[in-house]
Amino acid sequence: MNRVRHALVVGGSGMLAGLSRSLLDIGDRVSVLARSAHRVRAIAPTLEPVICDYNDATALAEALRDLPPPGLVVAWIHGRAPELRRALASRVVPGGRFVQVLGSAHGDPSHPERLSEMAAATESLPITYQAVVLGFVVEAHGSRWLTHEEISTGVFRAIMADVPLGIVGTVEPWSARP
Repeated sequence: MNRVRHALVVGGSGMLAGLSRSLLDIGDRVSVLARSAHRVRAIAPTLEPVICDYNDATALAEALRDLPPPGLVVAWIHGRAPELRRALASRVVPGGRFVQVLGSAHGDPSHPERLSEMAAATESLPITYQAVVLGFVVEAHGSRWLTHEEISTGVFRAIMADVPLGIVGTVEPWSARP
């Protein structure tokens, strides 16, 4: 992936903190949408906090209006929230990329419609869509969920690989999930 002028990470002060830090290596400017500036600055002082609760549509619209359009948006959003996803995707510069980090349920092979539902956020927009599904790890004595470090590293690798669908960990066999 080429250098990004501006990257925006939604949910980048928690589980994706390591990803936010890694994006500094490929981004001239990295903004993190979060509820706490302190948490963002604790990750890395050069990250730009964008303080907002994305569940507040008015606050989100204001925060996005004041922010230069990003070439890369990485979004970890709880719930379906199609309007929120569309609002974020609409801010990506033409030719940019919208990456959705999705929970393991989106990797359930018996429900392929879940992935296409998420991709609808970018329909008719001149941007690239990428989904990154968070799976699990199968070990000798069972399985476990991914650690924050594994998630951040895996999402960064998927972004760098520039594949339409990235899986961090595994989702197979589905019956082995924790």
